[in-house]
Amino acid sequence: MRVLTLEINAFGSYKNHQVIDFTELEEESIFLITGPTGAGKTTIFDAICYGLYGKASGSERDQEAFRSHFSSEDDYTSVKLTFSIKGREYRIERSPKQWKKKTRGDGFTEEPANAAFYTQTPEQDWKLEATKINEVNEAIEQLIGLDYEQFKKMIMIPQGEFRKLISENSREREEVLQKIFHTSFYRKITERLKEQSTELRSEIQQFENDIKQQFDKAGLEDTDAPTLEDIELLINSLLEHKKQLEQEWRDLK
Repeated sequence: MRVLTLEINAFGSYKNHQVIDFTELEEESIFLITGPTGAGKTTIFDAICYGLYGKASGSERDQEAFRSHFSSEDDYTSVKLTFSIKGREYRIERSPKQWKKKTRGDGFTEEPANAAFYTQTPEQDWKLEATKINEVNEAIEQLIGLDYEQFKKMIMIPQGEFRKLISENSREREEVLQKIFHTSFYRKITERLKEQSTELRSEIQQFENDIKQQFDKAGLEDTDAPTLEDIELLINSLLEHKKQLEQEWRDLK
């Protein structure tokens, strides 16, 4: 998954409409968002997470905090996130629950949270796929293959969450880092080699046991299991004896 653009309006610490073009990072797969305290770094994380999952990037914030405290009555809080997966582009538009001025008369009316999910067609148009929040959430999880908690741990590490990552128990941390750096392929190879090693060790042990039984049946005094070198010498001797017998049979004919 690659985030392409993020558009926010009256969201978090940003009152005005903002557009962040992540395509300027080109092929960089890992990047860092930095800035002084209060610069709005966490808001960017929140906007990305909210766009995808309808939740903030940190567990201590909820949707009620998404609307900018600097916004006016006429500002509409919204997030538009465009991203790509395997070369195909997708777009999500979300807006949290908020109060809007009535179109008629005085006062305000509460507008519920909204969500819309689009896919880009081969003609570069946008096709609306879902408008119900639950359907949008399910579509995103199926498309990305990660739920909200997994996304936070594997795709981005919000401010204040890095300590939690490094303090996870070793097995959980290993699973997270494997998915971040795509090392599961090497883990599978290692596991398969271990399995093959165990299988070969078992076969060798069985073979040595079989040879030992044959030595015992032959009345050999040495009851120690033969080494691979002993086995090789015995086989070579048997093969040589077989050749001699075949030659004697041919001579008799």
